Amino acid sequence: MENKSGAMSKKALLVFRYRLFLIAFLLSLLITILFPLFSAWWWTFTGIWVGVFLFYFFFYYPLKFKKLHFFLTEDYMKVNTGIIYTRHRYIYKQNIQYILFQQTPLQRHFELYTVIVYAAGGTLILPGLSKADAQCIRSYHYDDLDFGEGL
Repeated sequence: MENKSGAMSKKALLVFRYRLFLIAFLLSLLITILFPLFSAWWWTFTGIWVGVFLFYFFFYYPLKFKKLHFFLTEDYMKVNTGIIYTRHRYIYKQNIQYILFQQTPLQRHFELYTVIVYAAGGTLILPGLSKADAQCIRSYHYDDLDFGEGL
């Protein structure tokens, strides 16, 4: 098997930002309902959620998008993640127990997958992968398995 690599799809950043807009809208609606307009509490909570929104929109999600990569080799899967510090996680192929593929309605619209790898010793979540990358991970694990004559 040749070495393969992949990363988050560019559409994933858009999905993350759509979710962030939805959360920001709901928070602004909640703050407007709970506190009188332009009171001290209204300004405080509005300032907090706007600051958090800007942090995630311009800093956190673009860095998360840029730093998540996976590499598949003959013996192991390597995943690089992290925002401030880069973590390198290795999962040996024989330790992978099963792989779960999930899609939210928004991910389904953009043809993205969240791949969850369950292995002896831990779980690894890869959000925002394209269909080709998800199929690559599926074939990496399931093509070498022998299911017997029953399937």
